[in-house]
Formats: sequence, structure tokens, C-alpha cells
Amino acid sequence: MRNQEQRIIREVIKHTKKNSGPRFTREPNLRNISRPTSSLARQMSSGMHKGIGRTLREEPSAAAWPSVYVDPFLQIDARLPIWPVRSTLCQMRKATVLDAHTNANGNGWICFVPANMICNDLAFAFYSNLTTGDPIASGSYTTLNCDGAYTAASFIGGGYSMRIVAFGFKIRYIGTELNKGGFITYHQMCPRNALNDQTASTIQSSFQEWKQVPFDNKLKMFTRLYTENDDGMYMNQQILDEDFGQWSYDDFATANSENIAYIGAYVSGAAPNQPFEVQIAAHFEIIGPLNNTTGVKSTMMNTQKHEKAINLSAAVRSKDNTTMGVSLGTIGEVGLGILAAL
Repeated sequence: MRNQEQRIIREVIKHTKKNSGPRFTREPNLRNISRPTSSLARQMSSGMHKGIGRTLREEPSAAAWPSVYVDPFLQIDARLPIWPVRSTLCQMRKATVLDAHTNANGNGWICFVPANMICNDLAFAFYSNLTTGDPIASGSYTTLNCDGAYTAASFIGGGYSMRIVAFGFKIRYIGTELNKGGFITYHQMCPRNALNDQTASTIQSSFQEWKQVPFDNKLKMFTRLYTENDDGMYMNQQILDEDFGQWSYDDFATANSENIAYIGAYVSGAAPNQPFEVQIAAHFEIIGPLNNTTGVKSTMMNTQKHEKAINLSAAVRSKDNTTMGVSLGTIGEVGLGILAAL
């Protein structure tokens, strides 16, 4: 049996080397390989005969990832179609902010630490109130935790680890028609850094990939994009100093970029003291010894299709949802279009 598995591995390597150039347009001819009987050999044979893309589409939660990535408000299970392959529990979190306001200057903001949304005792949203200063995180501000079964301690000491599958938020003005006006500037820091002390002016003058839309009574969505090489890695909480726990990579106790508020929105040019609503949704994959509902996603990696979905989502997100063209109000349909391309 070992010889048979080694034979299949050699065939994979041979065909990969032979057809790795840009002229390769069809799958290797595997007719001469005998039908494997071991679990490992069957797994490899399945991927070789059917191709990586087809194998991914056979796993519903992995196939659903593009739709959820571009519309995190979809209430369906989704898993990242990339390594590492683990038995995971899908979790969705939703929250709503109804007490956010612009200040006396007509400016307001909200920013997020997306990873914290999985814990019920960690603030994940920080937003302006009537007495907030103009720059983000200046003066007084309000914080929000999300309901759920897990605390930060759940991810410490060999407990659970998790990774973010998707994250997004929507904003709309909920004041009177008479006072409606202003703009929303959305931004995600890349490379990741805190949005502290930023305003609409500094974001637009200092960074790329910001998006501005009218501040009115229509919900406008903005989603978290994968921008780091390690975004697909699992993370847990490590006590890196005496008083503060941090999100760290699961395989080594090094803090990652999920410990800061790097994504958010700034409201400017609005009337003073105006209320606005924020809806937030996120999807996570959790691994751990006590998961009561698990599922194993596809064992094949499709990096090319994964990157294509990210690029298409970035193009859609950059559009103003209130103008003609692609509407983020129908973002789920766009996600289904991306899925069809897989």
C-alpha cells in the first residue's frame, strides 16, 4: 500500500513539473494509475481526477465563502477555502449601534477591532457621541461588546482558536429629513495600523483605498478585505504582559495585527448632534477541543480562485453605492457571481 501511495505522489510531481508552464490547459492523464484503496491515496486521487476547483465546489461551506466575504450579513455557514485544513465550528455575530452621534461640529466616527467581536467581554466597536472630539478616538467615546458564548479567556491556555472569515458594517442617518447632509468616508488601514487621530481630511490626503458616500438614510456597506499574508491563520489570546491579553498567532505566541481598530468610517459635513445607525456582522471559524458542531472543509487549496474573489470584492467595494453601477445593496448577488466563477 505504501508503494502505491508513493507512486501516486510521483505522478502528481511529474505532471505538475511537466505542465507548470502557462501553456497547460487540461488536467493530467491519470488513466494508467490504479484505483487507490487507502484514505490518503483516495484523497489525492479525488483531487487529481476532479481538479482543485471542482473539489472545492463539493464543500458547501467553502463554496459559500465568496458570497459571505462580500456580504457578511448573509446568514449561512462559510469557511475559508485555504489551508490549514481543520475541523472547525462556524460562528456568526451581529450587532447594532443606535446611539452614535455627530458632535457639535457635525463630525462623527466609528472604528472596529473585528477579532474582538467573537468575545463577549472585549469591546470591538468604538464610536462618537455628542461630546466626542473631531479626530477618531479623541475625547469621550462609547464602546460596544457583542453577545456570544465565548470570553477572551476561552481563547487562552489551549482552549479555542479562531480566524475571521468575513466582517462588514452598514451606516445610515436616522435623524430628520431637514437636517440630513454630509458624507461618510470609509477606510481600512493597509498596512494595518490604528485609525486613532484620523479625520476625513487626513484619510483622504494620506491614504489610498478610501471610499466616500453621502450621509443619508440609505444603508451603505463596507467590508473588511484580506490585506495581510497571515489573514488565513488561526489566532488565540496570549498574555504577553501582566495586564493585557492580545490576539496572537495560534502556532507561535507573537501578537498579530488584529489588536487594533484598523477599519471604520468618518462622518463629516453633517449637521451638529445628529444620530446615525450602524449595523455590524462577522463570520468566524473556531477550532478547539469542545466544539459541539464541526465540519471539515475541503482538503484542496485553490489560491488562484481565492485571490480572484478578493480582487473582485475590492473592485465592488470601491464603488459609491448611491450612484449608478454596481450596488452594494445587492452585494449578495455579486457574491453569487463570484461563486459561479470558482
